[in-house]
Amino acid sequence: MAQSSIVASKNVRFAITEVEITKCNHLGRLDFKADKYPHLVEAADFLKQSCIAYAITVDPKPSKTLLQQFWFTADATELTNKKGERVPAISFSTDLGPGSMTALSLRKSLRFPDKPKSGFDALPTDAELISFLDAMGYCWENKPRSSIPNKKLTKILKAQMPSQLNFIFSHIIQCMSVKSGSLDQASKIQLQMAYSVIAGQNFDYATAIFEDLRSRLEKPERDPKISYVSDRWRSSHSPTR
Repeated sequence: MAQSSIVASKNVRFAITEVEITKCNHLGRLDFKADKYPHLVEAADFLKQSCIAYAITVDPKPSKTLLQQFWFTADATELTNKKGERVPAISFSTDLGPGSMTALSLRKSLRFPDKPKSGFDALPTDAELISFLDAMGYCWENKPRSSIPNKKLTKILKAQMPSQLNFIFSHIIQCMSVKSGSLDQASKIQLQMAYSVIAGQNFDYATAIFEDLRSRLEKPERDPKISYVSDRWRSSHSPTR
């Protein structure tokens, strides 16, 4: 397929060459000199044994051209699966031809846990997330003109986490997030992921990431910055150049 046949999605207001691949730590940094960062060894060992280990360390060596084409053409759509069911999908076109993705294809490509026969666990409640942060030593900001902690989930900052929790959150935000903005603040989805990884819950990581990315494609006007995680799981679905 020639690049001239690559057609922009309806909410794209920028040229394909303006798609920005934001530089960040796309890969988990779990191997480092223990004597240099002894306080992070336990957290790194934990992540190596966790269910997200492959997802945060796989390196598909993405092609900048294909990533730009993916973000330029991607549309939120639906596909019919093998059971004849209509499922949410993302369709796109690149020089390699047309392609599509679903939460299931993401789960397989990044080796997230399969859906248990009993189904995935329920999402943690706000109260459970607050208790989790308390137990992990999160330093809450006080309410205005008060000494009472403001325990709300609307502004959870990495800087106020103890080092090991900060390390785990950094990998979730930078390696499993569709954010294209600040890396300093954790979203509710990322809180749910961290809670589930640490607590050993059967969380549907693939669907959470997929739906978040798909919602960004449906915005009235698309951000030209490609989301942090897109290069990892987009590239894992097809050959690169």
